[in-house]
Amino acid sequence: MKDLIKVGAAKLQLSIVIGLLLLPLADSAVAMEPSRVLGVENCAECHEKENDVWSKTKHATSMKEISRHKKTDALKDLLGLKRITREESCARCHFTNAYISKKKALPGGEPPKPELKTVDAVSCEFCHGEAKDWGPVHGDYGGKKVTKEMETAAHRADRIAKTKAGNLVGPKNMYLITKKCFSCHLLDDEKIANTKEHPIFTEHFEMVAWSQGDMRHNLWYSDGKKNVEAPIEKRRLYYVLGKTVSLEMLLRALATSTEDGPYRSTITKEMGSTLQDLQKIVGTGGPGEISSILNVKGSALNSKNLLESAEQVAEVSKRIAAKYDGKSLGSLDALLPKESDYKRLEK
Repeated sequence: MKDLIKVGAAKLQLSIVIGLLLLPLADSAVAMEPSRVLGVENCAECHEKENDVWSKTKHATSMKEISRHKKTDALKDLLGLKRITREESCARCHFTNAYISKKKALPGGEPPKPELKTVDAVSCEFCHGEAKDWGPVHGDYGGKKVTKEMETAAHRADRIAKTKAGNLVGPKNMYLITKKCFSCHLLDDEKIANTKEHPIFTEHFEMVAWSQGDMRHNLWYSDGKKNVEAPIEKRRLYYVLGKTVSLEMLLRALATSTEDGPYRSTITKEMGSTLQDLQKIVGTGGPGEISSILNVKGSALNSKNLLESAEQVAEVSKRIAAKYDGKSLGSLDALLPKESDYKRLEK
């Protein structure tokens, strides 16, 4: 790993590009399956206030902005794209597509064939998973008039089991939530990156500052009264996992690189910065498990080794997420972003 950092830094010191357009790392954020998407309305039935918060964020409003962005036109020309809302390389991070049937079935006729439509930008199902399997049971407490407080223990256990089987990514799955964020805020398309018309990273992307800022929607835990900040214990874990997952995704990104250029150099440089952050976490009393990945080995031209290293880092992240509840990580508080650093915190 250290050799990779030295090689990359010697070849090119490239500043990180900033912008709206980002694509995911294919390993962890495959394109959403439109046939399994239910849409924001399905979630908003119960999460009305969360939906209101989301509707004001970049995740919700970026659809029109991206279509009108100057860099979008440049990329379309360079790559021969037509409609970015239908191009998988763009839609897998920027748009929620679903099959919509607007026509009514004629008596005795065949059901109308649904059409693929762009229904939203980055919506609920981007982060929490397509809701076809878990959506119908997620908020069903035992009947239409049965509230959460009235739900039986047996029904609750069955409901939770079904939502897990349906691949709901809930807030307690901090590793996967973190990985989903990085999969779109770190570009994995070397061809697009080397056009220099597309950012490689979101500027200063860090899990605590971003999850507690514009993207915060913790109203469910206060009965919709206040968009509360995550407990300090959870913020500590987000900070640690943000760094370990970043290293994992950078390794995966480098594994896809096939040529020297801005993409490889930038990814390599960012790995150096991430390793420094991880060393600081360990030195400040953070999870000792991190020590095992500070000297991860790999070759810039050996995808197999890089992917094996990424898997090693992923296992460490999963162990940390399962082992720590954040209570014993108070020594990291000085490293956490302050509230004034939160990104676009809703007023």
